[in-house]
Amino acid sequence: MKTLLFFLSVLLTSTTMAQKSGRPYPRVRFENLEKSSADTVRIKAYVLDIYVCPPCPDGMQCKPCIENNLTIVEEKPVNPFKVTKRLRVFTQRLDSLKVGEQYLFTIAFRDKAKSAADNATLVSFKGL
Repeated sequence: MKTLLFFLSVLLTSTTMAQKSGRPYPRVRFENLEKSSADTVRIKAYVLDIYVCPPCPDGMQCKPCIENNLTIVEEKPVNPFKVTKRLRVFTQRLDSLKVGEQYLFTIAFRDKAKSAADNATLVSFKGL
């Protein structure tokens, strides 16, 4: 029993330490996002669309915008209206990303207790 407890504590500690020590975050697929216990994950995906809040002219009252974000999908969409699994990722770093291109994204969840939808923030990305 002591051996089992020791093994479990080492396993849990090493997973946490792996993330803090700079080793890669776990890589997940869209269907496993909700199941992942990590608050930061890597996911290979395509950029479906990019949203930038339009500027509000000086002296005008404008409708509040949702934060700048991109929508990512696991497979390159042939028809964007038929995509079933998508994820909105909030970021201010939109200038280097291109719609239709595939990237390896590292995303962090703002509150892991909530669902992945409208809860992800971009940490980094790498073109594939």
